[in-house]
Amino acid sequence: MSRPARIAIIFVGIVAFVVISLGVGRMLGARDSERVMIEQVIRHQASGNTQALTRYLPDCGAGTKCNKQITALVKRVKGPTLTLEILQITRGAGFGTGGATGVARIAWHLGKRLPVVQCLGIKRTGTVISGFAIHLTSVSNPIAREGACPGVANLLV
Repeated sequence: MSRPARIAIIFVGIVAFVVISLGVGRMLGARDSERVMIEQVIRHQASGNTQALTRYLPDCGAGTKCNKQITALVKRVKGPTLTLEILQITRGAGFGTGGATGVARIAWHLGKRLPVVQCLGIKRTGTVISGFAIHLTSVSNPIAREGACPGVANLLV
């Protein structure tokens, strides 16, 4: 094989490696964005900030059924200003190159209170090329501490 052919093959290999690495980086970034959004939603909920929580949910403005359900949920799980600890997050939209919808299971507690386990509907839109956006689609009432998230159909909002 001639020297220019070898250089071309090496160049193509390097470009392919860089492109694949950037794609994997975008996918990992989407997973991190999902986790950050879930943590923010739980923090707003635990602190009683209904207004901030409803901003994550489309069609959940003032006076809607969704808003009333979220307000009732926040009253139920809100606690005194204690340290919020996230115990476990099971990912919702998974890991992939395109859009996806799923349910994330999160276990958390405030101070020495018993853990709260909830399910959050998560939707990831976009692609590796265009970038990803993460959206909250639903929030469940607390489920049994050992309970599994049954699916989006059983979520509150």
